[in-house]
Amino acid sequence: MALLEAILVGLGTFIVAVGTLDLIRIVTLWLGDVTDWFRARFHLIGQNLDHIAFGIREAQRNGRVSYVQGVFDDQRGNVLASRRWDAESLGTDLRRIHGPNELAVYR
Repeated sequence: MALLEAILVGLGTFIVAVGTLDLIRIVTLWLGDVTDWFRARFHLIGQNLDHIAFGIREAQRNGRVSYVQGVFDDQRGNVLASRRWDAESLGTDLRRIHGPNELAVYR
């Protein structure tokens, strides 16, 4: 199974278990917003190579961008923590990191 598919399955399980994702509405989402959240969850990522910090972007019909970031346990196939951003746009740094891809992996 591709990494994006595995994360999406794990994210679905996480939402069912927790009930929802934190949602933050913002005008422009910058890389600093994303990395600050990952830094606060270093205890989940640390040196464990099975724990993957990820970001998934999705263009919405209304022109906004939905961005889900989280920590995925590749060995167990589950999401350990996540949150969702709703933004008018992504900053240039995030657009560059993602390029044409929906998924970005942060190492």
